[in-house]
Amino acid sequence: MRRLAALLLAALVAPPLALFAEAGSPPEPPPCACITLPVVGRAPIQHGISAAANPSAGLLYFVNDTHVEYVDSGTNLERALVQTPVQQRSAIATPIAVDAALHRLYVSLPREDQLLVLDAEARAWIPAQVVHVGDGPASVAADEGNHRVFVSNAGSGSVSILDGVTLQVLAEVPLATEPRNIAFNPLTHAAYVLGTDRVTKLAGADGALLAERLLPDPGPHFDIVVNPATGRLYVPNYLAATLTVLDATNLDVLATLPMPPFPWGLAIDSVANRLLVLSQSNTLWFFNGTTEQPQSFAIMDGWTDLHYVAYDPLRGRAAVACFCTFDGQGLLGQPVVVEVLRAFHS
Repeated sequence: MRRLAALLLAALVAPPLALFAEAGSPPEPPPCACITLPVVGRAPIQHGISAAANPSAGLLYFVNDTHVEYVDSGTNLERALVQTPVQQRSAIATPIAVDAALHRLYVSLPREDQLLVLDAEARAWIPAQVVHVGDGPASVAADEGNHRVFVSNAGSGSVSILDGVTLQVLAEVPLATEPRNIAFNPLTHAAYVLGTDRVTKLAGADGALLAERLLPDPGPHFDIVVNPATGRLYVPNYLAATLTVLDATNLDVLATLPMPPFPWGLAIDSVANRLLVLSQSNTLWFFNGTTEQPQSFAIMDGWTDLHYVAYDPLRGRAAVACFCTFDGQGLLGQPVVVEVLRAFHS
């Protein structure tokens, strides 16, 4: 299982350099008479593998292999507020989730088959609440509306469903393919599980199967997001440089949109109805959530291997997770800086 977890981590956080060579030149980015967004600050932290936002508290969270770090999204972001060490384990943390109503932050540990729970208000781990889930938990998502927590277990090909209040495991739902990432629709509480070749829609309360759809592009795919304002679901196709658009109700494929080269991470601006697309071509793009046309972008020169993005729509700040050195020339594991961008309405 540990070998499987190591392979999983390589897929999630290491740069797929071989894929670049095999793919050749990706398509050109979508045409755009766009506004260029400035970079307003850098959070001085290491290994920003993943990021999450808590708009109600005005905080951005970053996770790496040793710490969860807080950054005040309403300041100039000169320094992190606090470092909360990950408990002593042979683990590397991967994508994180927030339930702001419960003041909890969830961190999955693939090498330990565990989910750690952080009291985000007290900024301390809840010692008694180390939750054992399936093999190789790859990601975690939280639904603040009904306080359900879904964990994708890549090793066991399943999703663990937890009660976010009691942290009891309610069910483990087997899937037809290895799960990677999960998105919730906050209006319907449905969960969308991204697998290697398909999207599976599950009921948020008990994990009952609602729909399933094979993706038209072979991928690889690394992220998924739902826009509750339009009822549309998005999955980036890394090598094809496209974005698959699906109906969130029945998972019908509605469109395939051209994207910047090597799209990876996604986020939704729930206030301005915009889609954020993070590309490993060192750009973060903002698309109109209704027309799906590009509006603005930010360029991060000298940075490589950008992965996941989180967004605070109340303060217009995006937290970009990067697993690289400053100039892109060093080895993985060197100290990094996570870019924080100011997103202006265009």
